[in-house]
Amino acid sequence: MISQRKGSIINVTSLAAYAPSSVNTMYTSTKSFLTNFTESLHMDLKRYGINVQCLCPGFARTDFHKKLSLKKEPVDHHFMNWMDPSEVVKHSLNYLETGKILCIPGAANRLIAGLISMLPRRFYYYLMGTFGSKKNTQDRFMLPAPTVT
Repeated sequence: MISQRKGSIINVTSLAAYAPSSVNTMYTSTKSFLTNFTESLHMDLKRYGINVQCLCPGFARTDFHKKLSLKKEPVDHHFMNWMDPSEVVKHSLNYLETGKILCIPGAANRLIAGLISMLPRRFYYYLMGTFGSKKNTQDRFMLPAPTVT
């Protein structure tokens, strides 16, 4: 791509990149890294005519959630509608064509990302502790219970 001075790279991350979570520590951290990496890569490759995009699809109807063995199917709500993959691709290609680096398809998804980034971290931690999963780290990683001597 560098020698041809053209090309496009789309890295698929997630809205989770903007929302640290104690339940999905590695997933959210990896997505956050990939978002930052993609933006840095954009700055490195821009001068060579290579477009780099970070696609954060948000809530999309894919097999991803089925593979997580969720008990419920994704349901649309008044505020949050799950997007079809074809809609996500359409947004991504449109953003790529216009030179936008961060692509968060859907107004609700962009609002969520924006609100999360505006919240004071301490308040965000409180919200995640209150409304997040009650499953603790010890259970998730099957660590032995601490021994009191």
